Amino acid sequence: EKIYIKNKINGVVSNLTHNPIQEQKDSYLWFMNNIMKTTDKLEEDYICIFLTLSLPSKFHQWVKKTKKPNCRYKKECTIEKGYELLNQCLRTIYKNFRINRKWEKSYITRVIEPHHDFTPHLHGLIFVKKEFVEQMISHIKSIVKHFKLGKQKDIQIMKDTKKGVGYISKYIRKTQNPNNEQVFHKMNGWKKTH
Repeated sequence: EKIYIKNKINGVVSNLTHNPIQEQKDSYLWFMNNIMKTTDKLEEDYICIFLTLSLPSKFHQWVKKTKKPNCRYKKECTIEKGYELLNQCLRTIYKNFRINRKWEKSYITRVIEPHHDFTPHLHGLIFVKKEFVEQMISHIKSIVKHFKLGKQKDIQIMKDTKKGVGYISKYIRKTQNPNNEQVFHKMNGWKKTH
């Protein structure tokens, strides 16, 4: 799509082009560059925990295996409410992590993407000091149970923070670095709508 601008004084016509797909790809590169800079600083003292969180059955309109309507689905469990629930859970994990009643700093990044039925799920990285890994895993499990999230969850310790970044970049690439225009419009529309 091109936009033409005419200078009223000298009559010169210039054009601006807007390529949303290229803009999204540039955004992806900027995001990945910032994650890599952060992990370089954390390399020695921190371990990366890769986390996947999903919503309970009542948020899923369709059963993945049978592709039939889900009898447990509740209409009030919208995509927006699911999105907020996942974000709230991750914020609680981050804000409530304490060692000996003192808040312990950790670093997080996450990407939320749709399932086959457009229900959101979350992939995240939590960077925590090596000596607190077991406490963080226990904390994550406790918070996930408190929020009554779906049974599909994954918690993996990545000994190398760079591997953790590589792992999550696969999911970020799906939503931020589309390989074709159809995928771009599908993901962009989903994000803007929800």
